[in-house]
Amino acid sequence: MRLAFLGCGSMGTAMASALLHAPRADGLRKLTLCVRSDQSQSRLEGKFYNRHRGRVQVLRNQNVLAVKDSDVIILAHEPHKLRSILSGSGMRISIEQIRDTLEHTTGAVPSKWDIVRAMPNIGAQVNESMALISEPRIEDSSPEGVRTASWLLEQIGRVQQVPNAAYDAATVLTGACYALTSDALEGMLDGAESKGLSRSAAHSIATQCFRGLSILLANGQGLAEIKDSLSSPGGATIQGLKALEQQNVRSAFADAIVQAANHASTMASRQD
Repeated sequence: MRLAFLGCGSMGTAMASALLHAPRADGLRKLTLCVRSDQSQSRLEGKFYNRHRGRVQVLRNQNVLAVKDSDVIILAHEPHKLRSILSGSGMRISIEQIRDTLEHTTGAVPSKWDIVRAMPNIGAQVNESMALISEPRIEDSSPEGVRTASWLLEQIGRVQQVPNAAYDAATVLTGACYALTSDALEGMLDGAESKGLSRSAAHSIATQCFRGLSILLANGQGLAEIKDSLSSPGGATIQGLKALEQQNVRSAFADAIVQAANHASTMASRQD
């Protein structure tokens, strides 16, 4: 497989690094990372060239060249840049040349391109991404195309396929979850600090609590079950939950997801 990233920020870099160390990495013959700035080019060359110079090339402002020399292309950039990148000079010709190359080298002409809509999240930086794949339409992608995309994303975490109708809500949840919970955590740290606990100690305690919570949830414990097990009558925890209820915090989080999903839908419609 010859793979190209058009754009390679933090998530793209994490994914590229994971792919180079994946169990089936031998199948990755060439990895091309295409960026726009000198700084990004230097960063990626410094990260990958010492150990992977034979398989990795970093290009700057050469999307067309990257596409010409690749079998799989990952558009690793913000959604609003999609149209400008794909409409760049020479891009359509380059994509058609891929088709000609496949016909020449394999004797087969792809009847269509596999287009898979997917989104990892910041957890990719520690190989704990929750990547979402939109349920493909028959005219967009074959099962093999989805399997290839899934394998690529599995190198940086977990992958889940979601229905198109729920894709915006799902991507907001996976994308905003870190930001929304970080906001909640900051509030808890502020409260602990105001009662005399150092910020660093509060951060360490809360970090371990979040780690434990994620494992409990992954093991099948429900949120209500966890809350009930900690909320003894007259105890401190139930007083904290009461304060959150009085401030409609749960409703505020729900509204945050709904509003963000609505905005995501609006942005997607502008791309159509």
